[in-house]
Amino acid sequence: KGDRAMVWGIKDIAQRSDSTRGLIKTLEEAGMKVDFIQISQEVDKDPTLGAPVVTSYLATHPDVKMVLVDHGALTAQMGNFLRNAAVKPGELFVAGFSLSPATADGIQSGYVQLVADCQPYLMGYLSVVQLVLSERYGFAGLDINTGAGFVTKDNIALIAPLAAKGLR
Repeated sequence: KGDRAMVWGIKDIAQRSDSTRGLIKTLEEAGMKVDFIQISQEVDKDPTLGAPVVTSYLATHPDVKMVLVDHGALTAQMGNFLRNAAVKPGELFVAGFSLSPATADGIQSGYVQLVADCQPYLMGYLSVVQLVLSERYGFAGLDINTGAGFVTKDNIALIAPLAAKGLR
């Protein structure tokens, strides 16, 4: 309570904004000071352009304790961004979305502590299953939550090889 957190996300695109708004609301209800930074269209298209955003924010908010990133490709870059900003591993609590080999490296190196992984391999696989079942047998649309797994230093050794193969 009272600590500062940064949420880096998108609040101006209907359903795409739900997770960002949820993060902000949850932190504020917990009594945290929340600084929201909108992901620009340029950074959304080229995540490497986010380095100055992180560096300038951290330079002007040395009291920040947590950074939540609502963008998979930006989460993947957080290790690089924090190294460039002279932040040491574990100095900030960093969480984001979508596992990738770069994000796995961020976890293994101590720059990222938590990643929500909705298991995109299952999203793609089950979409194909849905199409086949609909076309061949007339099945109605499936509404399947592929799960919200969480990846941390405790399970990254198991999951990192799968991310490298594109399975997680």
